[in-house]
Amino acid sequence: MRKTKKIEFNKLTELPDSLGKLTSLLTLNLHYNLLTTLPNSLGKLKSLLTLNLDSNELKTLPDSLVNLEELISIDLDHNDYLTTLPKLFEEFFTNNPKLKAFEIGNIKYE
Repeated sequence: MRKTKKIEFNKLTELPDSLGKLTSLLTLNLHYNLLTTLPNSLGKLKSLLTLNLDSNELKTLPDSLVNLEELISIDLDHNDYLTTLPKLFEEFFTNNPKLKAFEIGNIKYE
């Protein structure tokens, strides 16, 4: 089974909820699409180590992302509509000992 999914440069505006069924996925590259939201099921990818959401049109993130306890890298840069993150994510990004790299650009916390 593939451990990496590259769904990049596709102009996707949404993802299916069934994405959460890929529970053994380690890397998910979704950069350079047109995503405005993400399915809550993304939080079910418990094995995910790397999540690249760079250069989309995200406006918000699902709270379920804090369930990605194995995550070591997340890239949210160049999501111009994503200007603030709930406090929940500040705690997750700063207190998760496994998270080694996170790029959030100019995003601020509420």
